[in-house]
Amino acid sequence: KKLRILKYLPIHRLLYERTDEYLIIQELNNNKNIQSLYSNINDYDGYDALQLAIKLNYSNTVIFKLLEYFLPIDSNGKPVLITKHKFAWTTLIQLDKYYRVVELVLENHSTITDYLLNAIDEKGRPAFNITSLFNLKVFRSFIYFMGRYEIMDVSIPHHKSFTSLVYLATDKDTGLKVAIKLISSYEHYIREKSIRRRYNLDSRSIVEIIDSFDIHNIRFTKEIVRRGWEKFKYCIVMPAADRIL
Repeated sequence: KKLRILKYLPIHRLLYERTDEYLIIQELNNNKNIQSLYSNINDYDGYDALQLAIKLNYSNTVIFKLLEYFLPIDSNGKPVLITKHKFAWTTLIQLDKYYRVVELVLENHSTITDYLLNAIDEKGRPAFNITSLFNLKVFRSFIYFMGRYEIMDVSIPHHKSFTSLVYLATDKDTGLKVAIKLISSYEHYIREKSIRRRYNLDSRSIVEIIDSFDIHNIRFTKEIVRRGWEKFKYCIVMPAADRIL
């Protein structure tokens, strides 16, 4: 009887048979079988495909691929029926071991990141309030610039020129107000940093630099790509002041 049921649930069958993960991914790409993912084998432990993969300790690659079919919103921003998403996203974010899967989902679905970060679980709790400690750090890395700076209004720069953008933000580590200056010119970036060293200027004569990033920083590179700031390959962070140098 079990074999007869599994005949109609190809993904479940491959998972139970411990098939090579490449073949599982290949089968998932076969759209005609996607509907079977949501089926529960009621007399075979009652797991849908994602629950089964988690139970059998499949790799992050398989879990990620499956989870994409159980997200509470589609790529067009339309909510998905509970009978399909089954609160899989808000369940998985409570498990530290899947922090890399959570990261991959947010990286690959940047247009719906805000929704995912605030998705509601079956008890009406927002994702941000129930996520595990590790996944909270992942959430912060997508909410805050470089995982630390909360930009006040990301849609409108405080200052804009051909070579730079300035955003006002709050440093979540210190609570201080800061200015994030994104710079497109390497020469400009070096000049901003070197002038302070060359003349030994302190914070009484010129705004100091709290932090700086460039394209050699992998995290920063991902950040500017995700936010659509690819033109600005350099960045300095300074205390917020009336005059941003």
